[in-house]
Amino acid sequence: MKYYYLSLEKESLYEGQESGLLHEKGSGLYICRGTSSINVRVRSKRSRLTDSNQWTCLVLSTWKRYDGHNPDFANHCEVFLWTVGRALSEIRRELRGVAQEISLLAVPSDEFLFNEAYRESLICENTSYSNSKTYFWALQTLRTINDCINSLLSTWERFEVYHLPDLLCGWNYVLSEQESKRHDPGPTSNTVSFLKHIKDKLVKLKELRSLNIERQEEIESLRDGLFNASTVLEARTTVLQG
Repeated sequence: MKYYYLSLEKESLYEGQESGLLHEKGSGLYICRGTSSINVRVRSKRSRLTDSNQWTCLVLSTWKRYDGHNPDFANHCEVFLWTVGRALSEIRRELRGVAQEISLLAVPSDEFLFNEAYRESLICENTSYSNSKTYFWALQTLRTINDCINSLLSTWERFEVYHLPDLLCGWNYVLSEQESKRHDPGPTSNTVSFLKHIKDKLVKLKELRSLNIERQEEIESLRDGLFNASTVLEARTTVLQG
């Protein structure tokens, strides 16, 4: 899973990761690209998977927040789904923070209501084209965040179709085929709860994607208004100069 997050300093990341200054007006914030990889390895399908010695969960991630608390897992399926849900929670939090900061930097504050000079600075472009550059940066960065969200959603959709059924079948593996036929406990309450948590986070990611689209539309409106106003002023200047 790939995602983006903000940092107060330039980070020393894993090989292949990226980190750079968010924006010249971003108060020294850095934007970083992080990754999370979650794998479960089952040692033997002929053994009881409720025994924690029979499976291993490996998590490689650049996230830093961790409270050290884990629930009591009954099997490999539970630990995998819980870890995925926790990763999605963290990723959504980070992506939301990046999008909010972009909006703060690109969309006018309420100073617009009271400061005429501030309004003029938004209507007319300056010699460094800072407004146009900011709008372009904001639009492309929000697009990148939504591409990241789309990738997360499509990755889970593929996993849900092609791999989740095999993972869920793991709870039926017991000591013998005869016992397997007699004993089918079905998904644990934790498994159902963790799956629901994942689905809830995916819904929240879709909501963030929709909000980012609304932000893009607002920024496009500001950009178009800037271009229109600049064109009118340039035409007026040309007429006055004869």
